[in-house]
Amino acid sequence: MEEKEIERISLLDLDKIVRTAKRYCVKIAIIGGYAVRAYTEGYRYTKDIDMVIVQEGLNRITSLLSQLKYRCKRTGFGLRGLKKINDDFIDLHISIDRVFDASTNQSYPATMALFRKAKTLKASGYYEENRKMSVKIPVISLEELLLLKLMTEGRDKDTTDIVSLLIDQAKSVNLKNLLTQVGQAKLAGHFIHRISSVLVDVREGLVKKTWEGMTGSRLQWKQEREIVRFMKELYQKLRTERR
Repeated sequence: MEEKEIERISLLDLDKIVRTAKRYCVKIAIIGGYAVRAYTEGYRYTKDIDMVIVQEGLNRITSLLSQLKYRCKRTGFGLRGLKKINDDFIDLHISIDRVFDASTNQSYPATMALFRKAKTLKASGYYEENRKMSVKIPVISLEELLLLKLMTEGRDKDTTDIVSLLIDQAKSVNLKNLLTQVGQAKLAGHFIHRISSVLVDVREGLVKKTWEGMTGSRLQWKQEREIVRFMKELYQKLRTERR
């Protein structure tokens, strides 16, 4: 099955999950690739669904996932669902209480404030045929989304998402809020390390290479300069606050 058809099915499932959560007053917030699509032009293809949910609403969502043909199992930090579609699949991750990143063993707490700050935005498809499939979703705040993406390491899709957010939203990021959230989660040291790594990757051309491989487009010099400016400012503020 073609990617654009799998994307269409994924968007339909996402819409049903969000509508069910709203019907039963279940607090959820979308993270991951679809959240990035909601904040940006949508520079890469995604089919996977990632969200944060309160424990009390898990049974409602699990029942729906079963109807949608997802095979689910509990994990240490929530629930994972897999929907087989011919030779491909849609991967679904539900985080409860905290968002855990396996690439760094770091985590971010999913407090009630996270759900209060979530915004209702529209996410659509990457492929032209699915661009009109606009799904209204509750999305984690811009600052927390960027935080979650920077928390990871070694994944091309996350590097691409960081670049996407900074290209389209750098001037909208509230640095004060971002610094507060990093500090409260005790991630300042980790973030100083991660930002240093990103700046090295930019300098060595790895970010540009990753971007071109994931999006099929070239990263412009002005865009690269904005990424470096933002990262350096965030790095300096983190170092200052740690003194």
